[in-house]
Amino acid sequence: MTQIIGIVLIVGSGLLVVYAEGLHWIALWNLLPLVLAALAILRRAGAVQPSWSAIIFAGITTFVIALTHAAWIFDWGGTQTGSSTAGLIFLFSPIYSVLLGTVAWALVRGIEHFGRKRNAAQQGAPADAKKRRG
Repeated sequence: MTQIIGIVLIVGSGLLVVYAEGLHWIALWNLLPLVLAALAILRRAGAVQPSWSAIIFAGITTFVIALTHAAWIFDWGGTQTGSSTAGLIFLFSPIYSVLLGTVAWALVRGIEHFGRKRNAAQQGAPADAKKRRG
């Protein structure tokens, strides 16, 4: 279910990108982070759900791209009309979105790793105590 919802949101964000920019090479550049987000969600095929780190990467990456394009469409704070170089946001937003998604992925991955290690230590503690008692 998580995969289906994630893919629907990613496709919706992709449609927002195409609506805001039209279909050309800059739009394809801005769709690239969404492709990476979809791959992160679909990485594990079958009944296994994607990891939280993959979900966070996809969510942050998709959110940044969607927010950038929504700001452009609705001209929030003069995003579209405030500067002659405002269009440069489309060159840098894919880089920023993947960078932010990667940082969030690394943080959540570290928390997942720490949690697994801690759970393994807690589950192994009673067994070690029984061995010592004899």
